[in-house]
Amino acid sequence: MNMQKRYDELLAKGQLKADAAQQNAVCHFNDLEEKLASWKLGEIAPQGIYLYGPVGRGKSMVMNLFFEQMEGISKRRVHFHAFMEELHHRMHTLKVEKGQDPMTVIAQNLAEEARLLCFDEFYITNIADAMMLGRLFQKLFEQGVTVCATSNWPPEELFQGGINRHQFLPFIRIIMKFMKPLEVAGEEDYRLQGGGNLPLFYLQIGQAGDAWLEGKIEQKKSKKSAKKGEVEVKSNWPKVKFAQNSTLWFKFDDICGAAYGRDQYLEIMPAAQTLCVSDIPIFKESEADAALRLVTLVDIAYEAKQCLICTAEAEPEALCTSGDAAQAFVRTASRLREMQGW
Repeated sequence: MNMQKRYDELLAKGQLKADAAQQNAVCHFNDLEEKLASWKLGEIAPQGIYLYGPVGRGKSMVMNLFFEQMEGISKRRVHFHAFMEELHHRMHTLKVEKGQDPMTVIAQNLAEEARLLCFDEFYITNIADAMMLGRLFQKLFEQGVTVCATSNWPPEELFQGGINRHQFLPFIRIIMKFMKPLEVAGEEDYRLQGGGNLPLFYLQIGQAGDAWLEGKIEQKKSKKSAKKGEVEVKSNWPKVKFAQNSTLWFKFDDICGAAYGRDQYLEIMPAAQTLCVSDIPIFKESEADAALRLVTLVDIAYEAKQCLICTAEAEPEALCTSGDAAQAFVRTASRLREMQGW
C-alpha cells in the first residue's frame, strides 16, 4: 500500500478529515516514495520535502505517515532537539585523522545509518547551530541522503531576526535546492479539537498555584502506576523544588529563567512520569530568552509524551504575544492545549 492509498484509507475510516493542504502534501510524498523505491546507491538522491505552516495542521502526521509507509531503504525519524544534542555530542567525541573534515566524517556516518532522514519541528535559535547545520546538510546531500522536515516557518523565514543572519542565508539556499518547500496551512488547528478545558494548567501563580499543584501531585501519587520513593536528581540540573513519587517540580525561574537548555531538558524527561513547572509569567518583550527556553522545554516534553502540569499568570495564548519569541510561542500554546488531554 502506497502513501496515497494509506491516507485515503484513514479518511474512509473517519480517522482523518479531508484537508486540501494535507492532500497536496500527500501527493508529493507519494511521488517521493516512488522515487526512493527505485533509487540505487550511487545515484543522485531524490529531492526531499520541507513541510511548513501554522501549528496543528497535520504536518507531522503527514510526514510520519510517509515515514511509516517507506520500506526497502534505511531510514530515520528524529525530533530536531534530540538531533542537535546528538550532533554536538558527535562533534565533541569524534576522532578524525589529520586533515579530515569532522563534518564530512559525521555526514558519511549518518549516510551509512540512514538514506532517508526525517526531522520534526525544524527551527533555528542561534547562529552556531545554524552554521553547523549548513555545513552538515551540504555534506549529507553530497552523500546522497534525502532529507525531509516539518517546520512552522518557510525556509526564507528561518532564524528571522537572528544575530548575523546573513551568514545563515547560504543554508536557506541549500534547503531550497535539495528540499521542496510545501505549505500545509488549512483553516483548522486539529490540536484544539475537544475544547479549551485545561485540567493540568492553573491560572494563578504563587501560593494559590502551589497549593493547587500539590493537590495534583497527591492525585498522581495515589495512582497505582506511580513509582515510589525519591526521583534521582542530577547535579547539572536546575534547582528542583520537589522530587518524589515519580514527579519532578521546578519553579519557572529555576528551569527557564536561568541558562539551561536543550541538553538538560532532554536528560530530565526520562527521570519522572510527571513534570511540573510553576509560576510561568506573562512575558515582556525583553524576556524572549526565557520564553524560548519554555518553548524548547514544552517541545521536548511533547515529543516525550510527558505529563506536564503548569501554573501560569494567564492562558497559554496570552503568555507571550510580542517580542522575538512570540511567533515560536504560538506552537507552544497550541501544544499546551493538546497536552491537557493526555
